[in-house]
Amino acid sequence: MTVNILAAEALLAAPEAFKVIDARRRNEFESVHIPDAISMEWEDWCDPAPVAPDTVLNERGYWGVLKSAPEDWYAERLGACGLSSADPIV
Repeated sequence: MTVNILAAEALLAAPEAFKVIDARRRNEFESVHIPDAISMEWEDWCDPAPVAPDTVLNERGYWGVLKSAPEDWYAERLGACGLSSADPIV
């Protein structure tokens, strides 16, 4: 869904109407996050880096190619996080 300024203002007036995703690492999320935000580390959704483990690309935070998985894999994982296709997500 595309959110214009008026829609964004309406969402902010009713924070229970949308879900906030925090894609930082778990320890950063646990140190400080928006109340009721859902922790979802972005790297958990990526394929493994296609290089030897001692290279920079294989370090956490350097690789971000979306996982090659069936659509239902994503639907199940998002559902387990409490999300549905009807939820506005920030």
